[in-house]
Formats: sequence, C-alpha cells, structure tokens
Amino acid sequence: MIKSYKYRIYPSVKQIELFNKYYECCNYMVDWGIEKLVSEGDKIDDLDLVIELSFLKMKHHMFTNIFNDPV
Repeated sequence: MIKSYKYRIYPSVKQIELFNKYYECCNYMVDWGIEKLVSEGDKIDDLDLVIELSFLKMKHHMFTNIFNDPV
C-alpha cells in the first residue's frame, strides 16, 4: 500500500520573493542553456557550458544572492 502526504506551506512575503527570484534565475539559466546548445549544436560539451555559466553568474547582478544549494 502506497501512502502519500500533502504538505501545505504558508510562506511569508519575504519567502515568496525569494521563491520568485529562484524561479526567475532558474528559468533564465535553462533558456540560456537551450539557446547555447541550439546555436552551437554538437560543438559545445558539458564542461564548456559549466565554465560559461560561471562567467554568466558573475556578469549578471540577479545571481548575486542565489546559492547553488537552497536551504
């Protein structure tokens, strides 16, 4: 028998802003990665994407307070 649990959260206004910021950054990075793969095709590998992503994170101010492992 499989049991499931549903959790309801009631985030504060500050937490909602943080969730929205994380979503915006994730959406931007996914779109950037897809655009990069489509434009360069098979010429780019995973390591090149990681290196360019680290430069992208330094370049844009929206990533300043975003961490890799959210708590």
